[in-house]
Amino acid sequence: MLLHRQSRDNPGSLQDQPVGTTGIFRESDFYCKSKQENRLPDSHEFDERLVAAFEFLYQLFSLKFGIKAKPEFTSTFRIPGDANYQTPSGKLSYHASGKAADANWNHYTQEIEDYIVCVIGYDIEIKGHIYKRLAEIGIRGFGTYFREGEGTFLHLDTRENFNHFRKIKRYKLPTARQWHGELIRLAFRDNNINSTLNNGAIVEEKVYEYERMNMGKTLLWFKADNCADCQTMSDDFYNWQEQNAAVDMGLWGIDVTHQTPSDKEVLEKYNVTILPTLLFLQDGVESSPIEGAATISEMQKNLDGLVALE
Repeated sequence: MLLHRQSRDNPGSLQDQPVGTTGIFRESDFYCKSKQENRLPDSHEFDERLVAAFEFLYQLFSLKFGIKAKPEFTSTFRIPGDANYQTPSGKLSYHASGKAADANWNHYTQEIEDYIVCVIGYDIEIKGHIYKRLAEIGIRGFGTYFREGEGTFLHLDTRENFNHFRKIKRYKLPTARQWHGELIRLAFRDNNINSTLNNGAIVEEKVYEYERMNMGKTLLWFKADNCADCQTMSDDFYNWQEQNAAVDMGLWGIDVTHQTPSDKEVLEKYNVTILPTLLFLQDGVESSPIEGAATISEMQKNLDGLVALE
């Protein structure tokens, strides 16, 4: 997308247009933050996947913090002469091509900022819901800076290969794990786990994304908002998932509430007639489904069966 410089001498001469699809952000949020006032470009390219990523993060963390989940961007597009325009090895920063953004929440409170950065950092480490959604959107580079010399902030970029640098400090892991559990449980409780964790307008419908990631262990959870048993098992499902956080397993919640054509297609494909249904797969091969509200012991038994096949 093309972002335009907003006139400071004549405010309003160029309208600050909304970007993305949710109305949360405007051009000025992502426009170049360089302090070289006399060298600022009239416009520059910026990777729209970053906008989608921060829209997703805002909607997720607003479940807890409301409007205070909106970040402030400190570095987006960089120009020659800016700090870190180049890496120490001489390569151009991803910021130099508008493919990176740094954001923080320290204009609110340190508690909010610590919470958000730690939860994201922890989820990236366990390859959880947040990581999976960001990866789907196209985010591959992650930096979770926690009270470093530069301060606490989040870096995202759209490089081709995964990289997580500036991981959260080991002493923060127990707290990060607690906060992460709280947020994901909140998303499940409010039936937002699919509408929020699958947000990102740039990305097309992701119901079949797991078919492109079908090697290894995969769990498909078929559910609907109007399914009482789905809500009954939500807490057990979350607790079981946390107990198995170290297991390399793809987890996909497939919401079929609206019975769209794609919903009906995937239900027919896997012969799902009862909600909820849990379906475990190993390298694309299905095991026997668990129909109805599953217990933790039932889920563990099926997962243990997949592990035994390795």
